Amino acid sequence: METTLEGFIDLYLLPSGRAAYAMRQAAAAAETRGEAALLARARTGLELATATRDLELRFRLEQGQPLYGPRATELDALIDRTLTVLSQAISGRLALAADAPESDPVRRAAARLDQELLPRGVAHLTSLSFVEEHESITGLLTRLGDGGDLADAAATLGLDPYVTKLRQLNAAFGPELERPDRPAAPTWDQIRAARARHQHAVLVYVAAVLGAHLGDDASDVDARAALLGPVMAQQQALAALYRNRRGGRDVDPLTGTEEATASLPDAG
Repeated sequence: METTLEGFIDLYLLPSGRAAYAMRQAAAAAETRGEAALLARARTGLELATATRDLELRFRLEQGQPLYGPRATELDALIDRTLTVLSQAISGRLALAADAPESDPVRRAAARLDQELLPRGVAHLTSLSFVEEHESITGLLTRLGDGGDLADAAATLGLDPYVTKLRQLNAAFGPELERPDRPAAPTWDQIRAARARHQHAVLVYVAAVLGAHLGDDASDVDARAALLGPVMAQQQALAALYRNRRGGRDVDPLTGTEEATASLPDAG
């Protein structure tokens, strides 16, 4: 048997802004009426809804943060272009040496580079993620640099200008891929848990009001209208939104004005 407040009181889940706005109004009503216990309940709901709102804001901000540094895309394009030109230079030297003896140093160097440097073509390398591309190019540059197994072949073909350019670009590319340290963004589990806490606090407040004003006399009816009116107004607004298939749009927690953008998913 379900005995939780959520089981007994069936209300829409209030988005954080609506919950904060309703609890702020409820707290004002409780304070005006001098009902300290209900004021404390309303303030708890307001604090928890505000905390949820802050988590959601942090989540939105993190989603808007670029994954890499501001020059990453530019440098990636330059690297792709340099790799293409390097590949074309190797293919061109191989074509020119096609009629040379197999023992010809240029033909041998071009053939080796053509087979080993980019065996799957430039497109394969440039289609990798930024991080994977950077790591792959670092490996290529190691083979092409001093002491590398392809260094002599590259020197024979006069590829030093291309290798130098690629090395400079890749060196600048690496730092762009290192995200600056920042606090970890809230997870969906944390957001859902925060929403459950503020919703529970709203239900606790509703239950406390009903417990304090059970009667059918005019004073209790008026008290319920004043103290529960803010919550019910948001419930009615959500019901209208859902009927019109507009989802659980949130409101500004201070003014109650409906926000232009939809709430984060799972708000309803």
